[in-house]
Amino acid sequence: MQIVCRISENGAEIERTDNGISYWHNVDIKSFLNVFNEAVYQKTPEGHVSPLLPLGTLGYKESTGTYSVIMYREPRIAGIIFEERSYQVGYPGIVYMFVVTNQIVATTYMYAVKERVVKPDTELFRYPYFNAWADGRICMGTNHIPIEQPWQLHKMPDIITAMPSNNGLPANNQSGLLGDSLLKAVENKPFPDEWLTPMNKKLKNLF
Repeated sequence: MQIVCRISENGAEIERTDNGISYWHNVDIKSFLNVFNEAVYQKTPEGHVSPLLPLGTLGYKESTGTYSVIMYREPRIAGIIFEERSYQVGYPGIVYMFVVTNQIVATTYMYAVKERVVKPDTELFRYPYFNAWADGRICMGTNHIPIEQPWQLHKMPDIITAMPSNNGLPANNQSGLLGDSLLKAVENKPFPDEWLTPMNKKLKNLF
């Protein structure tokens, strides 16, 4: 027998395959998480158990009222909005670090990576597009994004790409291009690794 779980904002869907026949069951998300956490606690009662985390999570750490989730998303072609103009551009592999305080995304960091398989010694590079400071922090403007549970951070990369960007902060890559010129150069193309700016930092430094 095989069991597959799919989680969305509307709840959890459980697919059970028995003798080649699939059966689907809808479960509200709170009940699913309670059962999941209880099962984990029973298996490892002596250890610390993290909450359910988004796909691609590399690390999780918490303190009173605050926690951080480090995630990775592979290179892809995706949307970006520059001022009022939309493009489909190549993104390098991206490591995200979200700091959540009192169920609000307080700080977002983004770093580019060249390696497809990330490891502790993977080199970090500056996020090559807009709205980013040199230390990796992303300018989110006045947006205060609520996150009730850590697994909901899966939606943050798409929220960020949907936010309008501009040339308000210095260039973050070595292409020599700015604004629309940069986006047209990578429209529907992979982002060139040679354009990435090193941060002299490794993935393990985030932990």
